[in-house]
Amino acid sequence: MNHHPVWAARAALLISLCLSGCGLFASPAPAPEPAPLSPVQAFIISRTPGTADATGAVDDPDFGGSLRIVLEQEFLSAADATCRRASLLSPQGDTEMVVMCRDSSGNWKMAPRVWGRGLSQVSN
Repeated sequence: MNHHPVWAARAALLISLCLSGCGLFASPAPAPEPAPLSPVQAFIISRTPGTADATGAVDDPDFGGSLRIVLEQEFLSAADATCRRASLLSPQGDTEMVVMCRDSSGNWKMAPRVWGRGLSQVSN
């Protein structure tokens, strides 16, 4: 019994798998880029609660256009995330509270908008 051709084929397959890496040693896929921040989100994470720059005006279509924003406080959530709460006031007098939290990777995410219907969308 001559098994030489079978062993040669197996050795060639093993060598080619090792050379190609067969996915065993491939680097992990890069993390997806975070979505661009809206003007409200950028304001919340770039300002410091309790300081003079914690109040301002932004134009954010996701929240109905021109708004007055007040960054109210920073707190630790039950999930041990650093969060910031802000009030948004529209020119029509509507108010909405929003919260952004920083996850364990350091990325800020807007908490779901759960109170009421949010600010009125301005129709053109």
